[in-house]
Amino acid sequence: IAQDLWGDFDFGVLLNPDVLSAGPVACELVHRAEQESERAFGIWGVVLRNERGEMDKGCARRTWNHRRLLSHLIGYPALETLLCTPPRNLTESELRHDQSQLAMVSGALMCIRTAVLQKGLDTRLPMYLEDQEICFRCTEQGYSIRVFNDLEALHLGGAGRESIGDHEQALRIMELVESAVQYMASFQG
Repeated sequence: IAQDLWGDFDFGVLLNPDVLSAGPVACELVHRAEQESERAFGIWGVVLRNERGEMDKGCARRTWNHRRLLSHLIGYPALETLLCTPPRNLTESELRHDQSQLAMVSGALMCIRTAVLQKGLDTRLPMYLEDQEICFRCTEQGYSIRVFNDLEALHLGGAGRESIGDHEQALRIMELVESAVQYMASFQG
């Protein structure tokens, strides 16, 4: 629809309504993506912070592997470290010094090269998994993913979860656990 209205475009931006003051950050994100368009990047993200100023855990992640998945499924995240696997979420220090293990950024605010976004998001996947799928598609096409660690936005993520009842929260937790399994089964065999 956007192409019919405005013609071809080089980038698309995903922006959740619970990301505050993101307009200027999104504009700067697109501007920087345009400057890097000749490089091998396909998705660009920013550092998302919660209301306490802490980095949102989902804004910079490594890919799933069997040890990470096992740790996640049994509810013991420290197990991945015991199994000699770095934690799934990259630290701020890692983002500043080495993004080579970065595999996924948050779909709450991301800029995507049109070649990667061409097919849209995979609506067969459960909520909160679309950003992982688009990042996987990006790397499958030979592009890299980057976070601009000096661009930040406030992400009030999870606000909707606080208003749902216990039954809905239990279903949401089951969906999150199932998502990781579906991701590995679908995309990594």
